[in-house]
Amino acid sequence: MNIRTDVDPQSPVPVHEQVSASFRKAIWTRQVSPEEKLPSVRELAAQLSINPLTVARAYLSLEQEGLVTGHVGRGTFVARNLPKMDEARRHRELERHVKQFLLQNGWLIRSHQEVVDLLKASTR
Repeated sequence: MNIRTDVDPQSPVPVHEQVSASFRKAIWTRQVSPEEKLPSVRELAAQLSINPLTVARAYLSLEQEGLVTGHVGRGTFVARNLPKMDEARRHRELERHVKQFLLQNGWLIRSHQEVVDLLKASTR
């Protein structure tokens, strides 16, 4: 498994959310296959130099969303049947990314209109 998981301890986005966001994106974009085993909590924590409880919290969040399943003694796996990406879920996911963007970059923003203008210009 080769999921890019970058953790920025200086980011205002909590580390567990950064980890879950990396896996969430990998799952939704099919970078990982259904039933594929994720790194163990200890393994990923060591790899990222973070507390294992932080990884466990990220995995729990993904499990609550129906994206992964945990099996005691066996590990955590990408769910066999992912939930549908209906309009409400898509909207929640987009909202999550916008909030992370604002948390990380809010200090640069002078007005909401500036962000709207940049979004419009970026999608042309």
